[in-house]
Amino acid sequence: KVVRIFTSSTFTDTSVERNTLMERIYPRIKQFCQQQGYEFQVVDMRWGVRDESTDDHLTSELCMRELRACQELSTGPNFITFLGQKYGYRPFPPKIPASEFEKLASAVGSKEDKDLLYHWFRRDDNIVPAEYLLQPITLRKKASGEWWAAFERMQVVFREAADKALTNKKDRLKYYIFIDKTWGTPPVADTPALKFLSQLREVDLPNVLPKKNTIEYKVKWNENGIDPKSSPEHAQYIEKLCKDFYDQLTKMVLDGINENEAADTREAIAEEIFQHSTFCQKKCKTFFGRKEAIASVKEELLNSDDRVVVLYGESGCGKTSLMAKIATQVKDWPEEDGVITVCRFIGTSPDSSSIRPLIRSICLQLCKATGQVTADIPEVRMKALVEYFPECLEKASENQKVVLVLDSLDQLSVDDSGRQMEWLPRSLPYNVYVIMSTLPGEQYQVLPNLRVRYNPQTLMEVPQIPMSEAGLILDNWLKAANRALQPAQRNEVMISFKECPLPLYLKLAFDESCRWKSYTPMQDADLAPNITDIIRALFDRVERIHGKTLVSHSLGYITASKNGLTEPELEDLLSLDDDVLNDVYQYWTPPIRRLPPLLWIRIRADIKDYLIDRGADGTRVIYWYHR
Repeated sequence: KVVRIFTSSTFTDTSVERNTLMERIYPRIKQFCQQQGYEFQVVDMRWGVRDESTDDHLTSELCMRELRACQELSTGPNFITFLGQKYGYRPFPPKIPASEFEKLASAVGSKEDKDLLYHWFRRDDNIVPAEYLLQPITLRKKASGEWWAAFERMQVVFREAADKALTNKKDRLKYYIFIDKTWGTPPVADTPALKFLSQLREVDLPNVLPKKNTIEYKVKWNENGIDPKSSPEHAQYIEKLCKDFYDQLTKMVLDGINENEAADTREAIAEEIFQHSTFCQKKCKTFFGRKEAIASVKEELLNSDDRVVVLYGESGCGKTSLMAKIATQVKDWPEEDGVITVCRFIGTSPDSSSIRPLIRSICLQLCKATGQVTADIPEVRMKALVEYFPECLEKASENQKVVLVLDSLDQLSVDDSGRQMEWLPRSLPYNVYVIMSTLPGEQYQVLPNLRVRYNPQTLMEVPQIPMSEAGLILDNWLKAANRALQPAQRNEVMISFKECPLPLYLKLAFDESCRWKSYTPMQDADLAPNITDIIRALFDRVERIHGKTLVSHSLGYITASKNGLTEPELEDLLSLDDDVLNDVYQYWTPPIRRLPPLLWIRIRADIKDYLIDRGADGTRVIYWYHR
């Protein structure tokens, strides 16, 4: 439940408005949203765009990524723009399709200008289809001094080449850059920029925005810009802006909440099923091979007297992906129709993190699927739940088979002795089948307890992936990602996998190789020899992108917590950390020294596969994903 708005403006002429809203209005809106049970987040790209982002020309990409996230996540409003008399900075694309770039280059008459383009752009054949990439500033000599001179010249070169070589107007517009309404000494009006600004404000926005969503102010600009301290007119304007902003935004938030509540009629159990189904589908998207392992599980499940299969193996051997694939196929294994499959990936949701809510959610799903009375399910008492569970399985399987797919039982909390496995009926009803997975260590308790119960053939160790199959898996992943590797690069991945033949290592190596360009030197395309080191390299890169202080402190707080942290708790901790705030505000000190929420959101997006939301202490917390 979040209200997340992206604020768009040119920086220099709207600083007073942005600062005032941040100081006086955003805290009030945050409090208002909290009263409705929602979090309020503001994405202001003036907050925390680091030097590294500028160096790699990522500013525009970051803006668009955050805007899309606001559109996807926010309840009610998601975008606010402040339009004045500036059009703003608009760089040429940092990535250009190879066919288009070469067409542009062929239209450049000057050899010096053509050499300039090829100096700053390099063709990357690891992208399919190939693209030319704008090189990081620090990779070129004289760094920023050379860059800005080259940037200004390339603006002109691209614009002239686009007019000659590109027939589509939309394609040409990508290469038109407008920085301000005036430029040069003495200042000269940038006529095209003024036309674009007029088109945006007077034609484009009215066509897509209702009139009630647009508020117009007329205020005289003085030599110091907007200055409410010395100008009564400006002070009055700021007061009206604050009132209008608060009233309009809170109304839109309420409308969005009401609309959400009217549209969302799903019960909690439906949300739980949806979450695990989504997780399952995500795992299956990158799953290839393992046909023999799946066939072995099928044969054992259907032919054993216990109707139980336990998969075990060390971290990274591919248990979860294998279980996800099995979950999608198991309904077709029995000859009879009407199989009910209950799938849970333990620890990926609050209701699957400990045994009590897990049993209850399984029972709820079975009751809903078979028309049983859900009121009979015990609410709290563990003993009552354990006694009810076999009854529920018996009733649910009277007219059809029931298959439980329970992945990573080692991730159950130790509460209520969930890992002791006493909650699982020793004798399953005739039409009930169970497939489980776990880590093998004694410290996880699950496998030792299951060994006592079942025949040895019921417990199956997940086999290694053969090298030939690993190569096919890598090629399929590359194809799905529209990527390629040069022969030497692919060889590096396969040799490294041979030394650490775990599916998790192959996936991490693939993720790392997706960063390689076709021109990346081989000394820069080496892979760490094991899972620990390759993950460490990932975190090193995240620290370079988002800042070592911010990343290390954020993840340190999560690691130091007993059961995890809620996002507001983490935001509060980081906002009290002066080292973090001093690092974040390298461009601008806001009136309120708090961590911009989007900074943590960006970090989490880059390491999303390693963190989960889980239940702890009666709430939803962020914690490490151990798989």
